[in-house]
Amino acid sequence: MTTFDLNTMDKESESTGSDFFKIPEGKTRLRVLTDFTKVQTVWEGEYPNSKPLGHLQEGQVIKDGQSVKTSGWIWAYISEVNGKEVNDLKIVQMGISIIGQIAKLKQDEEYSFEDMPMPFDITINNTGEGANRYSITPARKNTEVSAEVLADLEEATPLAEIIEKIQAKGNETPVEYPESDDDKKVPF
Repeated sequence: MTTFDLNTMDKESESTGSDFFKIPEGKTRLRVLTDFTKVQTVWEGEYPNSKPLGHLQEGQVIKDGQSVKTSGWIWAYISEVNGKEVNDLKIVQMGISIIGQIAKLKQDEEYSFEDMPMPFDITINNTGEGANRYSITPARKNTEVSAEVLADLEEATPLAEIIEKIQAKGNETPVEYPESDDDKKVPF
């Protein structure tokens, strides 16, 4: 499975008990716990009316009207959503715009870090409009990730394994990611 190299990501930027978490409109405070696992999804149509067809399979030919979008999946500890305490370990899919912003933090003198988990929380601001609707704000203070969260992460299924299972299932049906308040487990 491919991971993103956050040391060069800003140069590349152009976009169990574990649920997927969709970043809602408003503010989401979270801690990135793992490296980003690169996932490519085939889409049909033009934004904002495009729809996902499934994960890109090895050797798959992209047809007219289709495109491939790259995202990164991580395990994250979600602490707060729009002022409401959440405190849950989730799989979060992030687009290239968010990953690029995190990469810039990694290289910033004040916020630089080497390893995951990140040493501070970030707040993702989602305006809900347009391709550039996401921005991130880093916490001003580094804090430790609790032993309980790290233990939960240790027990969680590795993202590479989850993605392999999804890809092995094939693209018979479009990929659907549950909303954050959905009680469905990983879709396989």
